Amino acid sequence: MMRYVYFRRLTDDRRVKLGFIKLPYDNPYSAKAYLERRYNDYIISLYFLPSYLNSVLELLRDIFRRPIDTKGLAEFLHNLALMLRSGLPINDAMGELASDEPGSPICQLAEDLQTSLNDGKSLTE
Repeated sequence: MMRYVYFRRLTDDRRVKLGFIKLPYDNPYSAKAYLERRYNDYIISLYFLPSYLNSVLELLRDIFRRPIDTKGLAEFLHNLALMLRSGLPINDAMGELASDEPGSPICQLAEDLQTSLNDGKSLTE
């Protein structure tokens, strides 16, 4: 089950940044370890939001989400296919695709897929 997490992290330049992310972890230690690996920063605090807010947050996310254009999605899938055909593991390929354009909808898609794959889900799930 995916849950929303609010967290604060300390960056290398001693600034505190706030974050809000959906993660498939129920254990705060697993979530903290994942976030520290992902951002390469120290997680100061971590709060799981109540599960009854999930539907409200999903609705807000869908309203404000930038759409993925067809051309960008086709390029993403083409690049993924090339990487997989060349023998690169799918987790590494998703990591490379996620780092291409930080903040873009395609980057968010690649990060979501990589998180799900790391948690043991299949690509079709």
